[in-house]
Amino acid sequence: METPGPAERTVLRISREAFSWGSIDGGRHHPWPWRRRWFSIQALWTAVEHKLPLVAVIIDNGGYLAVKRSIEGHNQVPHDKRVHPGTEIIGIDNVTIARGYGAEAKSVSDPEELGIAVAQALDSRKVTVISVAVAQNRP
Repeated sequence: METPGPAERTVLRISREAFSWGSIDGGRHHPWPWRRRWFSIQALWTAVEHKLPLVAVIIDNGGYLAVKRSIEGHNQVPHDKRVHPGTEIIGIDNVTIARGYGAEAKSVSDPEELGIAVAQALDSRKVTVISVAVAQNRP
């Protein structure tokens, strides 16, 4: 089998809460049904097992800001300074987790390094996870 050239690559962009280590229902119960592209950590093993050319970029802000915002909305307290259970998940090592499932994995810290890492991952045609640590910024 020939390796596809750059013009034959398919890039699927999934954004805003679409990739989650913890999404177990495949997005079926998501309030926005068109966002059913979620997959769980087990899907990473499947991709490795089937040698799929998958690149996943994790934007790691150390927490579930969407969950915190939902709690704030429910409590009617915008920008609540309190820590809510399950919203601070600092210390999860995405690179080690990905490697544990057999994927290639790398952590990057700046935009130039990210571009190089994505290009290398696409060229490798292997399952690759790139973890990017970012601050928890709020509008």
